Amino acid sequence: MIQIRPHKIVEYQREDAPVDRVGRRVINRKIEKYLGEGFILPSNIRTDEFDWRLITRQGKIAKRMRKFFLKVEREKLFYLSREKMDNVISDIGQDARNHADSSELFYYDIVDNFNWNAGQFGDSGSCFWGGNDSARGLMEENGGMAIRFFQLDESLIISKEHEHCCKRYRLPGREHFVGIGRAWLMPYDNGYTIFNAYGDNILVKIARILSVQFGLEYTSVDVKNNGTGGGTIWINGDTGYHLYNPNSYVLSEVDFNIYEEEQYEYFCEQCEEGTNEGNFHNDICYCNQCYSEYIIDCERCMSSMERENESYYLDGEQESVCEDCWNNHVSHCEKCQEEYYDSNTQQVEEAGGEVTYCDSCANYHATHCEDCACLYATDFIIEHNEEEHTEEVQNETA
Repeated sequence: MIQIRPHKIVEYQREDAPVDRVGRRVINRKIEKYLGEGFILPSNIRTDEFDWRLITRQGKIAKRMRKFFLKVEREKLFYLSREKMDNVISDIGQDARNHADSSELFYYDIVDNFNWNAGQFGDSGSCFWGGNDSARGLMEENGGMAIRFFQLDESLIISKEHEHCCKRYRLPGREHFVGIGRAWLMPYDNGYTIFNAYGDNILVKIARILSVQFGLEYTSVDVKNNGTGGGTIWINGDTGYHLYNPNSYVLSEVDFNIYEEEQYEYFCEQCEEGTNEGNFHNDICYCNQCYSEYIIDCERCMSSMERENESYYLDGEQESVCEDCWNNHVSHCEKCQEEYYDSNTQQVEEAGGEVTYCDSCANYHATHCEDCACLYATDFIIEHNEEEHTEEVQNETA
């Protein structure tokens, strides 16, 4: 593949040249479109007979094209209203001018860094210097270039003391230039794709200049990046031109597939993925997904804890409790063998000593002693009364 490389400002000018092969294909397709689908020109009426120069002694190409349509009409092959014919001729004339060289003089360079200010090359308002400014860096990283066009103004004489604040570009000598237009140039597959032209030079003109300078063919293509023309690398109109070697295949669509590497503030130490939502536990950062999977909040003190260290107790429903709350605020009911918050338990005297009952077990399996106001296991209250209160009763009756 022929390499297009950055270079300084150069001149481009060709003498008047006829409409090139690409332009002829474009015009012939439009003729077929206007004549109707399936219409085939007879052998005695062919556009191959044209002199494809823009201007000859017989007139401009639009005038000669009108004669062609009138000839087809005289053969009674079709009828085209005069209004529609005028529109057709105007459209074809514009295509011819786009695909042919005039004596117009161009100055341009090719650069691989996009460090100029917005508007310096007719691109004021471009989103590449606004909400999509990261696209410039993406294109630079992936071999992107810009072709920039200049206008010569010999009256621009820049003094040394003001030169640092003037955005001017100079060929050898005292000729000075100002930027007037630009387009993006991206390597793709078997060639280069041009898109997003700003200024007076439309994409097809730029494609022609580069095709001549580098000996390449060009064709119009649909252009996208990652399946869309509306992403970070915005493609105006989803269209462009592709430059390729003459002996190579022709593309109809281009997709750069350049992905923007998102910049993250944090990195999850569990899955090692980037995240902008830093969730920390014990000074370890987790992304949202890993935090939900591995970390949980204690339902009593609301501090975070690792799920593998969580404990459960049955107090009407299952809850998660941290180790600290478990050790200091949860007790085991000796009757039902379940765990409860301390606030939902009571101390009950059994034959072997004081134990913990949950409120429910205390209600069903313990009794208050009316004399000492203590709570005793139901199966121990009689024994308690006999041991503790019989002597008191006897003393009172003596």
